[in-house]
Amino acid sequence: MGLSFGPEVGAVGVGVRPVTCKVLLAILVATPGVEPVAGGCAPGDSTRRASPEVFPQEDVEEPGPPDVSGEVACKPDCKPRKKQCGDDGCGGSCGSCAAGEECKASFRCGLPCSPDDREPDENAEHAVAASLPASFTRALCPAGDADWYGFTVGVPTEVVVQSSGTDGGTYIRLLRSDGTEIEHDHEDDYGPFSRIVVEVLAGSYFVEVTPAEEGEEVREHKLTLSIDCNPDCSGRNCGTDGCSGTCGTCTGGQECAPDGVCREPCIDPGEPRETPAAAVPILPGQTLAAAMCAPGDQDWYSFDVTARAAAVRVRTRGLAEPTEVWLFDAAMVQIDHDDSDDTGDFSLIDETIGGGTHFVKVMAAHKGSIVPEYTVSLEMWCLPDCDDRACGDDGCGGSCGACPADHACDAIATCASTCIDQLEPDEEAEAAHELVPGTPAARSLCPIEDHDWFWFELAAPSDIRIETSGVEAPTEMWLFDDALVELEYDGKNEIIAFSVIEREAVPPGRYYVEVASKDWQVQVPHYTASLVVTPR
Repeated sequence: MGLSFGPEVGAVGVGVRPVTCKVLLAILVATPGVEPVAGGCAPGDSTRRASPEVFPQEDVEEPGPPDVSGEVACKPDCKPRKKQCGDDGCGGSCGSCAAGEECKASFRCGLPCSPDDREPDENAEHAVAASLPASFTRALCPAGDADWYGFTVGVPTEVVVQSSGTDGGTYIRLLRSDGTEIEHDHEDDYGPFSRIVVEVLAGSYFVEVTPAEEGEEVREHKLTLSIDCNPDCSGRNCGTDGCSGTCGTCTGGQECAPDGVCREPCIDPGEPRETPAAAVPILPGQTLAAAMCAPGDQDWYSFDVTARAAAVRVRTRGLAEPTEVWLFDAAMVQIDHDDSDDTGDFSLIDETIGGGTHFVKVMAAHKGSIVPEYTVSLEMWCLPDCDDRACGDDGCGGSCGACPADHACDAIATCASTCIDQLEPDEEAEAAHELVPGTPAARSLCPIEDHDWFWFELAAPSDIRIETSGVEAPTEMWLFDDALVELEYDGKNEIIAFSVIEREAVPPGRYYVEVASKDWQVQVPHYTASLVVTPR
């Protein structure tokens, strides 16, 4: 007979329709991407069996033996590794189970499975709460059942989740509290059951256990949850033991503080102070007690620095939840921040700051936590400030230095000369004052770059000596004739600080003398100019 294609439902039962060579060829031609090959059907042959070249025999499942009517018989489906019992797909059976067993939905024999007494627990909402270490003996039935467990760890630790038993296998998943998977295991090297070993952070987690194969039941399995953690309740009478247990519960209206001690409810008498505008003033040497009783609460403090510079120390202390501290200037520019010091979980800021108003912000170090009690203190030390200052106040009640005689400390803390030349102006020859022989002239060279001019006349040829003297800065001196032609200069003598000009047989006429500070940037508050004339 020819090849067959698909079942046909007849009036009597399930049969098959013969598929001829031409029918198969038409199917191949109409199939996208399929090209019939050489061989084909003989002309006029509408019933010939398709040749292997047209429809390869290995692609077609061999039909079962024909019955007497010529139709293909049903082929039972009892693959040995899949079906032990139940319908074989052809109206028969794949086998029967032993006494006391039943045929499961997976077509395998097994002892009857009864749901355990903890149902329903098939999702996170109904998860069984576990205090680690813990062990549970459970059943996964009927088919499709799942068991969920929930646990919490107080510190980062290694968690071991393991199932074991002799009936069936399991698939376990470890999940975070938001349902995201951390790890899973499905019949690996530990045998038909499962094991997960993983490091987790402090928090809450779920474990889901299901049969290893879909549609199977697990009449009994044991799940163990353990952690590498040593409970610690020293100094604590409530709250977590650091693992997954508790150190006790509070009574009498008390609350468990974050430090594991039962306390009266958190009360902060200093509120409101949540903004810089509501900041509480704190003085140097003062310690204030406070609390932050709501998650996200913040406390603000303010203080003033009256000196030009100061060293400040802002410190928080307490026994409860740790804090972090910020320091700002008056423009709310952050100067410093600290979330813990070397002595514990509270905060310390040591900083050198300038004068003006400053602000301190305090918050719980752990977001979402409260701080039932803490103290904040301020210490301040004035820092002398004499940078670029030669004199005047150092900002702390002291002095940056004293000015020399004839000088005074000015507004920019420099020593300014009090030098005053009563004979000014005399900076040019036209404004020169007479230098009378034998009569010394007291003068000053101020301000800086000042020049004094003198004149004298000789009625007859004479020897002359002109000199300056004093105890302050050195001078330099020039002698000119009546036409302002330079005759002589003195100012290079490194031993004699003041100036001397001597000339012999100087002709009659008018002469000019110019005097200046040898260092033009230095004033000479007092000096004396003198002239000695000896006629020839």
